Amino acid sequence: MLFTINGVIVVSGISKAKKRIDEAVERICAEKNIPTIPHWRMHDMRRTMVTMMNEQLKIPPHVVEACVNHISGAAKMGVAGVYNKAPYLRVVK
Repeated sequence: MLFTINGVIVVSGISKAKKRIDEAVERICAEKNIPTIPHWRMHDMRRTMVTMMNEQLKIPPHVVEACVNHISGAAKMGVAGVYNKAPYLRVVK
């Protein structure tokens, strides 16, 4: 299975989770009298995380890519990609 919570149980309920997040954000924005966040998708959180890891935390790009399970960049292209199979697990943790 590709996406699991423990290696066995499949991740589900993403739509319900998104709805709960939207409701919480709306409530907080109303309490603080600030505009709500316009339409957004869960993937936007991934983009934000990648941006912050690169810009603010200065995490090397190949480690950020490993965190989001991307295979690109010089560390994984061409000959390097053939030989470099490191998952960078210690760095990712």
